Amino acid sequence: MKRRPAYALRRVWQTAKEFENGPTLLGQIALHRMSGRPRELVYRFPDQTRIRCTNLTGGRLPIYEVLIDDTYGLASIAPELGPKPVILDIGAHIGSFSIAVSRYCPEARIEAFEASATTARYLTANIAANGLEDRVHVHNVAVAGSAGTVEFIDNGAGSVHNGMVSPERAKPVKVPSITFTQAASTAGPHIDLVKIDAEGAEYDFILASSPDDWVGVQRVVMEYHNVRGHKWDELEKFFAATALRVVRRDEESERLGLVWLAQDPVS
Repeated sequence: MKRRPAYALRRVWQTAKEFENGPTLLGQIALHRMSGRPRELVYRFPDQTRIRCTNLTGGRLPIYEVLIDDTYGLASIAPELGPKPVILDIGAHIGSFSIAVSRYCPEARIEAFEASATTARYLTANIAANGLEDRVHVHNVAVAGSAGTVEFIDNGAGSVHNGMVSPERAKPVKVPSITFTQAASTAGPHIDLVKIDAEGAEYDFILASSPDDWVGVQRVVMEYHNVRGHKWDELEKFFAATALRVVRRDEESERLGLVWLAQDPVS
């Protein structure tokens, strides 16, 4: 997708303003467009947070969306989670969301699930680089409709377009899978927040789960995708049978949107 000039200028401004090594990053991004190197970047925040990613738009994007733009609204959600929240991060990518939650909630326990083996290496490294191994537990598995293995498109390079229904054309690989019930069991009976960004696979594991599996879940924030054969209406109907209610829904385009659900809706 071609980015508008205003979007590119905003990202340049954010890079220079928000990161300790902003000018270096801008130079490295520009150089990569000409020579293909460097292939990796390390984003350094003033608070000493460090995140390594591939030097590609699809690798850098979540750092800006989650940690700078606060796409998931953590600034408003975090105060409602309590002092020691338990969180599931499904589609953890390189760790932007898990790290963001850890900044807002220093005593949070997070179970982070990432299906891509190549991306999970970045996730694991970023969690370690920020000293979060005792609180963020990495699971290199897909959360899917059934346990065992599933076909997964892994484009490599920490791409945000990896997934079971990825639009990319890389050859599918087999990855281990668990159900949502199994994923939730790693956290225990009470889960303060479930974050989902599964690039279309959300239908597979949510619709295969039971409303009873969500009894202990207090809040959900998820990116949903309108993929072939599925759209938001199916998920809305499913959650209507649970105690979770839609608090807010932002339809970003015909392809995707963001939705927030809670057991106790907030204004």
